[in-house]
Amino acid sequence: SCDASVSAAAAVARLNAMLEAQGKLSRNRPTSLEQNTSFPLAQTGAVVMGTEGATPTEIEINDSEARGTLTKGPILSEINKATGAYVSVRGRYMTPEEKKSITTEDRPLYLHIQGPNPAFINAAAQRVQTIMHQADN
Repeated sequence: SCDASVSAAAAVARLNAMLEAQGKLSRNRPTSLEQNTSFPLAQTGAVVMGTEGATPTEIEINDSEARGTLTKGPILSEINKATGAYVSVRGRYMTPEEKKSITTEDRPLYLHIQGPNPAFINAAAQRVQTIMHQADN
């Protein structure tokens, strides 16, 4: 397991170096939430879990007015480029009735955010939270 993680880290480093040399990856990324927005995560009310140690974060968007915006490719690309984290759409839209009978295989619509470190993940989560806050108010 340790050898596999070392090999994976080396492969990521090689890929990042190659992409940076081609101009497709920039190392100039935000390192704190304050650089991106003025809304603290606690004020937005969305579910945010696990940002320690670059653990992926999940934000449920199923019931947000911003779900249409947050599932568009250009918006996700902008968040990815601006923060250095990778944001993907998972789950499916569920009506309130469908949410009452959720199975382990079905999940309401959410964004999965992963990145090389917690600062990148938090920056992306904060951008998502800002978009949700603006749409829901």
